[in-house]
Amino acid sequence: MANPDDAIDGIRRFVELARTIEAGVARTVTTYRPQIEAILTSLGEAIRSFEAGHQQKLTLYSQLYAQVVPLARRGWFISGYFGLSEIMELASICGTATLDDLDRRVADMYRSSMVDHTESLSRDYATRTFAIQPAIDAHGRCEYALSVPIFFAQAEGIFYDRTREYIFRKEHGRDIRDEAQKQLGALAQAIEPYDSFSRFMEIMWRPFADRLPYSESTRSKHGYAGLNRHTVLHGIALAEYATEENSLKAFSLLSHVGALVS
Repeated sequence: MANPDDAIDGIRRFVELARTIEAGVARTVTTYRPQIEAILTSLGEAIRSFEAGHQQKLTLYSQLYAQVVPLARRGWFISGYFGLSEIMELASICGTATLDDLDRRVADMYRSSMVDHTESLSRDYATRTFAIQPAIDAHGRCEYALSVPIFFAQAEGIFYDRTREYIFRKEHGRDIRDEAQKQLGALAQAIEPYDSFSRFMEIMWRPFADRLPYSESTRSKHGYAGLNRHTVLHGIALAEYATEENSLKAFSLLSHVGALVS
C-alpha cells in the first residue's frame, strides 16, 4: 500500500516547482514588458492596417463592378492579365470618371500592356500562337481589318475549349451567359468576408451574364452602331470597323477571356 506521506511530499514538490516557474515567468514578463508591449502594439496596428486596406480594396472593387457592364456595352473588357495595381488604379476613378474618360483610360491600358498580355496568352494557350501572334503583328502595322476578326475568333475558341460554351452563339440552348450565371451563383455562395479573390472573379464574370451588343446578330436591337462580331465576320461591316480602337476592344475581349478561363 502506498505511503500517504510520499504522495503529500510529491504534491508539495509539484507546488514548489509551479511557484518557481510562476516567479520566473513573472520576472521574464517584467524584464521584457516594453518589448512585449511594443510587439503587441505593432501587431494590433498591422491588423488594423490590413483590415483598412482590405476594406478599401472591396470599396474599389465595388466601384469597378458597377462599371464593367457599361464598359462592356461599349466593347471594353478588363483582363485579369493586368497587374493588381493597374486594376486598382482604374477602379479608383470608376466612382467619378465619365464613361468617355473610362473609354480613354482602358484604351491606354491596353496600348501599354498589349505585349505583356500577348506573352501571357502565348504561355497559357501555346497552340493558338499561330493565329494570335500574326494578329498582334497586324495590329502593330495598323492592319486592323486583319486583327479584329482573329481576336474575336480566338476569344471564342479559347472559351469553348475550356467551358464547352460559345460566346457568340447558342448550342443546345446555352451560351456564355449560362456559364457566367452559373459561375456568379457559385461565387455568391462561396464569398467570405476577406475573400477578395472571389469578389474579383465576380467582376470578371459579370459582363457576360447579360447579352451584349457586340454579340448580337443585328446591331439595331440595341440601337448600337459600334463594334459587332457578327457584322465583322460575315462581311457586313466595312472599313468603319478597321480602327485601332476597335482592334483594342476585340483584343480586350480576347485577353479577358484568356485570363478568365486560364
